[in-house]
Amino acid sequence: MDNVENPLPDAGLDAPGPIVVSRWRSQAHGVDVGRTRARRVAFDELQQRLAASADLLQASRPHLEWLAAYFADIRHVVYLTDADGVVLASLGDPESQREFALLPGNVWSEREMGTNGAGTALASGRPVVVQGDEHYLEAFRSFTCVAAPVRDGAGSVIGAIDLSTSLADGKPANIGLMSYVALMIERDLVHARREHQWRNARQAADELALREAQSRRAHERLQLILDTYRSSCISSTNRGASST
Repeated sequence: MDNVENPLPDAGLDAPGPIVVSRWRSQAHGVDVGRTRARRVAFDELQQRLAASADLLQASRPHLEWLAAYFADIRHVVYLTDADGVVLASLGDPESQREFALLPGNVWSEREMGTNGAGTALASGRPVVVQGDEHYLEAFRSFTCVAAPVRDGAGSVIGAIDLSTSLADGKPANIGLMSYVALMIERDLVHARREHQWRNARQAADELALREAQSRRAHERLQLILDTYRSSCISSTNRGASST
């Protein structure tokens, strides 16, 4: 994940906003403002990342689907990345997904793409709106991106969700919606993990109970054999005593 020490503002000045700080980080990373395409990870790496984020994907997908349906009247892409800015899932306008490299496997980290919705949400750990010229790359300055980081139950950033639209269709007020969705994904993720832990604990308890029951039955069978053998020995002894 991006982690660049930010230059400090001069004493007495207001602290710079997240977009300004993001541009500092982008410059420190040496991002080329003329870059036009996002890098794409290899197929095998993407499969590994999808497997590693399977629970995040499961928790996110219903929310991505209703977001895509909600914004169906405008050209948009809503997508999920992992903590490194690699797109894991993407819904919306198919042409925009392809044209602007917003398909699974494309990398939108701030370190590689400069100031952008998902990448800057990951780098800053806060919801962001990136409008028009606020994008570091010139090729994407006709868009609005609204994004929020997704955290696990312990507070660590594990991904980001992003809504990308045209500059004209973009509404900064959607930051509230995206922040809410990120919180709902975290809630569902924590719930699913707890359910998984509970099922594992229940399965372990059931297996232990089964082993204990099997052990008791084995002990009972052994005891029956011993009791039968003891009774047989006593009967033989009694018969021998009677015959003398």
